[in-house]
Parts: sequence; structure tokens; C-alpha cells
Amino acid sequence: MLDMIKEDCFIIRSIPSAACMDFFDFALSCYHQLSQEEFEFFAILVWRIWFHRNQWVKLKVNVPPQDVYEWAKAFLDDFRGTVSVKWKRPPPGCYKINSDASTAYSSNMVGIGVIIRNEQGLVMAAYSCQIDAGLIVASAEAMAILSSIQFAWEVGLLPVVVESDSKQVVDLLNGVGCSRTELGLLLNKILCHPSRNLIKSFSFIPRVSNAAAHALSRLALELEKRSVWLEKVPDSINQIVLAECHGSLMYSAAVRVRGADIFLACCIASTNSFLFIPAKGNVLKSKGPYIMPSESDKWGWEHVTVFGGFDRGTGTKRWKCNHCNLRYNGSYSRVRAHLLGFTGVGVKSCPAIDRSLREAFQILEEERLAGKKKRIPGSAKPGKRIRTPRPSLTLKTIPKEDVDDMIARFVYADGLNVNVINSPYFHEMVKAIAASGPGYELPSTEKLCDSLLSKEKGKIEKFLASVRVSWPHIGCTILCVGSLDGTLGCFHISIFVSSPRGLIFLKALDIDSDEAENLFTSVLSDVIVEVGPTNVLQIISHLGHACKSSESLVFSKFPHIFWSPCTSHSIHMLMEEIAGIEWVKPVVSCAKGIEQNMMYYQHASPCLFTHLKESSDSLSVKFAPSYSSVQRIVDLKQALQEAVVSEEFKQLKLNMPGDNEIVESAILGDDFWCKAHLFLQLCEPFVRLLATFDIEKSVMGAVYDWQVQALEAVRSNGIDTTVLNQLQVLIENRWDALFSPLHAAGYILNPSYFGKGQNKDKTVMRGWRATLERYECDGAVRRILREQLSSYWRLDGSFGEEDAVDCRDKMEPVAWWENFGFETPHLQTLAIKVLSQVSSVSTCREIWRDNDFPCREAINRLGVERVEDLIFVRNNLRLHNQRSGHSSSSSSQRNLSLSYQSGLKSWDGVHVDETMAIVSVHDKL
Repeated sequence: MLDMIKEDCFIIRSIPSAACMDFFDFALSCYHQLSQEEFEFFAILVWRIWFHRNQWVKLKVNVPPQDVYEWAKAFLDDFRGTVSVKWKRPPPGCYKINSDASTAYSSNMVGIGVIIRNEQGLVMAAYSCQIDAGLIVASAEAMAILSSIQFAWEVGLLPVVVESDSKQVVDLLNGVGCSRTELGLLLNKILCHPSRNLIKSFSFIPRVSNAAAHALSRLALELEKRSVWLEKVPDSINQIVLAECHGSLMYSAAVRVRGADIFLACCIASTNSFLFIPAKGNVLKSKGPYIMPSESDKWGWEHVTVFGGFDRGTGTKRWKCNHCNLRYNGSYSRVRAHLLGFTGVGVKSCPAIDRSLREAFQILEEERLAGKKKRIPGSAKPGKRIRTPRPSLTLKTIPKEDVDDMIARFVYADGLNVNVINSPYFHEMVKAIAASGPGYELPSTEKLCDSLLSKEKGKIEKFLASVRVSWPHIGCTILCVGSLDGTLGCFHISIFVSSPRGLIFLKALDIDSDEAENLFTSVLSDVIVEVGPTNVLQIISHLGHACKSSESLVFSKFPHIFWSPCTSHSIHMLMEEIAGIEWVKPVVSCAKGIEQNMMYYQHASPCLFTHLKESSDSLSVKFAPSYSSVQRIVDLKQALQEAVVSEEFKQLKLNMPGDNEIVESAILGDDFWCKAHLFLQLCEPFVRLLATFDIEKSVMGAVYDWQVQALEAVRSNGIDTTVLNQLQVLIENRWDALFSPLHAAGYILNPSYFGKGQNKDKTVMRGWRATLERYECDGAVRRILREQLSSYWRLDGSFGEEDAVDCRDKMEPVAWWENFGFETPHLQTLAIKVLSQVSSVSTCREIWRDNDFPCREAINRLGVERVEDLIFVRNNLRLHNQRSGHSSSSSSQRNLSLSYQSGLKSWDGVHVDETMAIVSVHDKL
């Protein structure tokens, strides 16, 4: 311990010490050679080291020395001077953010707490989350500040002033001192945040003045998930918030502790036996709190600070919890009840203690009671009632195998999807039932369908309100996806709204009447009005030709809204149209014929041609099935040529269906293989570059850059000029029909694509013109947009600044425009809205694929309104799962849907067949 103190405490490194010097001699040497303020810090540091020594011995919790050092510094800053806990209001028109971080060293987790209040002191929003990262104290506090301003940005509570109890981080943010590498990265993210101009100040406040945020950060370690409260806080910290705002908590630390008094505290902390110093002038003479030496068997005293009563020989004392800062009067039984979560003794359960720490406390308490009984056997008088702590419920233990059997029986008997076992909601439910105990009674079906459903819907709507506030600034996209019910002959259509703040589900409908077309148009119009016509930039539909008439009807009502094809489907169609070039068609047809014949041959000889069944390249299967088919045949060229000349094949081909002579001559000849290689050279760059960007999450313009790069790669392959011209003409003629003009606008406005000659590309400029004509009906405003685009290309004003040029490919496109596009406000608004949109309905594919609509019996029993609420709650909870990184489907099952199998088609691969079926049903309707 001595080496640790000397290593971390720079003020005592110069004090000589012999190898044989014990701690008492070392402390005495420090007492004589250090100043009063230095020795005060030394005393606090020694006490903290001893506290964490006990944490290690009893709980096996290890703490980095740097955290011990920084905690002691912060504690002494709070200890000196009188500090009022009263919360100070922000300037008029501003909100105040208080943030804090707490670290659970046993689990390497960091809990973050954020509370935002207005100038009247009313809570506008609160937030807590848990981060799995081993951060030092300063980095954890910086992460809390970064999370707080991101949260304020998301809920639209700006401008703000930010308060933190980490003086080191606040000083660095205000330009005082320098930072370490890990901390510096976090500080740069804070200072480069898009909301930086709306942050008025970063201020330091003492730890005791930040009690509400601290309690939230401790609560985050217990909740284990991201939690948001709008216009309220958790009940467990409501009292702390009220006390802060009204100044009812006062922390008196106006004590200037004398060196001799703190020296005694050092001596107390340094001994293995717990000493008690009588109050005859030797104790710490202060009006503020001091740390009471622990009684030998009462571990709880180590977690509270005693203010009085101990030296009067009474069991009742005034004490404050070191975890939540709440104060109580009472004996050790109340301390124990507060820390263990017991009720009925006049104290509340500590809100800042997480589950793992409380379990550790329970172990200590059981050891204390066991030791007490061992020391005094049979001491209780006959007939005297002995009060014991509330016993934990002891139930008959059921073997895990039996429990697994019961769960499986429940899933099988009720026809549930087995993937429900992976749902985090299922895990939460099981844990909650176990924690509630054997007396828990399940809710009735009426309650599930009524009050509980309404309650859950209300929670979801409050969360979605924080997403809606961003739509006027960044715009949004309405996604319409549908599936065909072959048994009923109707559409199931789901409508989502997508924006960078999150994907939300709005409503679903069945179309099975003669008024199908008008019904969908009417519902879609109502959705646009609900979202806000000025907030909607585009609609992406995945309904095929059935929505063409709806497109024209919606356009007549809302002429500024784009009706965009799904990018995933458009890429699929483009690749198949390349495979439809006149000289390519026979190659693809022949490859499929060869595949069919070899499948028949493989049935007779299973050991051969195993690769004909599947392809490891899921991208080519999904977006270019014809290319994938030809590629599989080319890879097996040698094996195929050897097979067709074998005697076994000659015998089998007599019974094979189809024209086997053509297949055989194609395999043995050169013409098919030459054209197949040429076709692969033509398509390979397109397929290969699909892996370089995420279609589902890509911004507008990325798909245009994909085809530009692919064409450049094709040219570099030395393809014949005639073939290359055929490809370019095909793409140019079909691009406008397959892709939205917003892709061209995104390609122009994305700063990472700056200077790629967009103004000389006919397709790009044609798309830009179409974008302007749809987006803005006023010719004067369109002229301003064109002029401002020219300023952007010429690098006028802020566009030519060194930071703007340097950050083009280092910042998110939207963040770049928010920082550097302020001199061209019209173009800035358009760029932010265009670059904030998705281009594919694939973002909601899991919800759409698993969206089983309730049967008509359920609708008749529950009513239409209840069924709509049920679908609304279910789909938004699933989307929340996706945002949290969970999924009810295993990764292997998701990969299975992308891999090629005989008789099995991928999600996008079935779209063409499904579209034809939809058209057929639409014609009937």
C-alpha cells in the first residue's frame, strides 16, 4: 500500500522512507514534512485505499489506483467550504443538463445518468444507460457528458448549459490543460457534436450538488438497459430532485480539519483492529461529517457516514448513506435495512445500490448472523422472541432439466415460435416472475387486452414523441410494405415511418374489398396528414404495380412528395436486365439448362457436384441470381467436361428430360464458356462493389456512386467497346425508371463525393432537375437553390474553409452540412433532408416477414380498435429490439434466408414472383 501511495501521490514522493519503515512511521513522517492542505489530502487518500482494500477482501472488487487518486481529490474539494445543494436555474430560454457516471468495478460496467430541467426547475427529460467499458473516472464522466448532449439533441431540448461534477473534464472542455489519449477522443466528440453551437457553457459543480444525476447513474447499473423518462423521473429519486430544486439538502463541509486530527484518522485507518477514540479532544473536531470506525461485526457502518450520537453511548445516530446521500436517524438495524432493501422499519431501500452489490451485502449479513450465533450459542432466553432480519424465501428447488421441459411444453402446446426464447422481453418476464416469488398471480386475459395494453401503448407513444420532434428538421420517409395472403386473396400492408432518429410502425391494414385501391390511397393520405405533409420527403413502396394508381392519386394531393422505388429491388432488377441483353440471354438459359441436367445426374451420383446446391456468395444470390447461376457453372467447368464424357453419364442421359445434346455440346464446346466469361467480367464489378456499402443503411447517392465505380472497373477490364456501349446505354435508359431522382441529388450533395464531375453527368443533372421541380414549386426558390449549389461547387465562403475541406469524408454528411452549410440555408435544408433518408424497405424486413395478422375470430372477439393497438404495440416493441441490438431470430437463421438452396428463394429474390401474384389479385379486386 505504501508503494501505491508514493506512486500516485506526487506531494509525498520526496519524503525518504526506509524499506523497514511501517505505515505508522511513514504517516508520522508525512505529518511533520507536509503542509496542512497536503496532509489533508494524504489522509483522505489513505482512508480511500483502506476502503477499497476491504472491498477487495470481502467482495473481490478491484479498483484502478488512478480512480482512487481522482476520487480522493474530488472528495476533498467537496469537503472544503460550505456547499449548498440547491439547484440553480439556467438562463431564460435555456435548459440545464446535469450528468454523472458511476462505475461498477466488479462487472466493468459504467452507469450514466442524465437529467434535463427548464428554467422553472421542472424536469423535461431524464435518461440512464449502461455501458460495457472499463473506463477511468474522467473518461466515464466525459462519456456521461457526451451521452447527455446527444440525448438533448434527440429529444429537441436545446439550447443547454451543461453541469458536471468532474472538474478535470470541465476544465479540459473549457480549454484548460491537456488530455490523455482516451479522454481526448471523447472530448473531441463532445466539441464536434452537431449541437455544439447550442451548448452555452460547461460548468463544474460539487458532487453533492449533482445528487439527482448521480442517483440516476447508480440506478442505470441496476436497470441494465437504456431508459428514458419524459417530464418525470423514477420514483426512487423524486425526493432527491425536489430537495435539489428547493434547497432542503445542505451539505456542511466548512470544516478546516487540523493536521493532528486527520493524522488520528490515518492511524485509525491503518490498523487491522477497529479502534475507537474517546471524545476528549482527540477526535476530529468538526461540525461536518466524519467517517465512523466500523464496529467489528457490523459491515453496514462502512457504507454510511455518522454525524452524531456515537460518543454519547446511545444506539441512535444521525447518518447519511454513502451511496445515495439520503439521511436518517436510527440504529444499525435501519442502516442494514436501508442497504439490504428491507421495508417496514422507517427507511427506504437505497436506490443507488444495484442488484449484484445488494447480493454481496446479503452474503455479508448472513456471515455476520452465522458468526454471532457461533459466538453465543444458546444465549437467548426461553420463550423470548428474537427479532431477525426478514428471511429469504426458501422454495423447493426444481432441477433445470424439469424447468426446461415445462418451457418447451408451453411453447409447443400453444404453437409459439421457438425464437421467442431469444426475446429479451421473455428473459425479463422470467426474471421478474422469479423475483416476485410464489405468490405472484398472472394477469387475466381481460386485463391483458384492456388496461395493460393501453398502458404499454401509452409508454410507446411517449417514446415516439421524442422521435417525431426531429421530423421538421431532417424530414422522414414513409415505407409501405405488403405481403400476399394466398388463402384469403388479400394484401396485408404495413406502414412505417423512417428517420435517422429511428424507425417506427404506424399502422397496418388488410385490403380485400372492391374498394381496395381507394382504401389504400385514403389510409396513406391520412398517414401523410398525421406525420405532417411538410415533414414527408418520400414514400417507398414494396407493393408492385398494384400501387401505381395510388401513386398518381397521392401525387395530386401532395405534389412535393417523391414516390421512390425500393433500392434493393431496383438493384436486383438492374442486374437481371443486364442478364437480359440479347447476346447474354442464351448464356443464362444454357447455364440453367446445364444446372438442371446436372441436378438429375447428381441424384444418381450424390457424391458429385455438391456445389450446384448452394452458393457461399449471398450477395450475388440476392441481387444477381442469373450471374450467380452462370458463376456456379463456370466454377465446375472441368468437372462438368469430365462428367459428360463418362460412360455413366452416357447411360443416364437416355432417361434425362430435355434436350441433352445441346447441353452436352455447350459443355464440350468453347462458345458457351467464352460468352459466360465475358458476362461474368461484365457483372463481377457490380456484384463485388455491392459488398462495400450497406444498402439498408446507405445514404442517398451511395447507389449512384456504386454504378459509377462499377462502370470504371468494367472499363479497366478491357471489355470490348461494343459490349461496353451496350451496358452503358442500358443503364442510362433504365436508371430513371428504376431509381429515385433523390439518388442523383444525394450524389451531388454528399460531401464525400465532392468533385466527381457530377455537373457533366447527364443522368445526374437530369435527376437534380427532377428533384428541384418536385421539391420546390416556386421558380424563384429553385433559382436560389441552383445558385447556392454553384457556391458549393466553387467552395465559396464556409465551404472553402480548411476544416470544411478536411472533414468531407471524415464526418457524417448531415453533420457536415449542419456545421458548414449555414451560409446557404436553402441548400443546407435540402441537403440535410435528402441525406437523412433511407432508400430501401429492407430496414423493416424482419418486422414485415414475421408480421402475422390476427385472424378474423380475434378481430371479432377483441374489436378492431384493440387489434390495431395490439399490432401497434407488438411491432414497435420489435423495432425497439432491433434498435437495442437484439433480435428474436438467430444469426444462423437470418443467414439461411440469404443463402441459395434448391427450391428456396431469398427475401428479395421472391419479389418478382410475388409482384406478379399481387398484380393478379389486384386485377381481381
